[in-house]
Amino acid sequence: MPSVSFATDIEGNFDWWRRFCDHSEAIDVQGFPFVKPGHIFVFGGDLFDRGPGDLRLGKELVRMKDAQPGQVVLLMGNRVRCFGWACDGNEVRPGHLQDALNIRAASPEV
Repeated sequence: MPSVSFATDIEGNFDWWRRFCDHSEAIDVQGFPFVKPGHIFVFGGDLFDRGPGDLRLGKELVRMKDAQPGQVVLLMGNRVRCFGWACDGNEVRPGHLQDALNIRAASPEV
């Protein structure tokens, strides 16, 4: 049975995320984080908010999901729901989070 690693409420704090990865038994960082064999990583939502690393962190999680769709689960938090982005149940579909990142990157307040 795979081991599950869980993180949530990162709120754009890229430094916290990388410290989490450094201490995680499930995630290895070589260029960008990947989930080790025999592990599953679940992100519980609230990715965006106050931190300076919103877009960088979002892109990193999307790359992880794209590279390892069977080992990475991205759940939506309440901050994502308020934007009305599409999802399957509570799991974000890979293309929709990428679309949201592209929209946010193009907005003048970012």
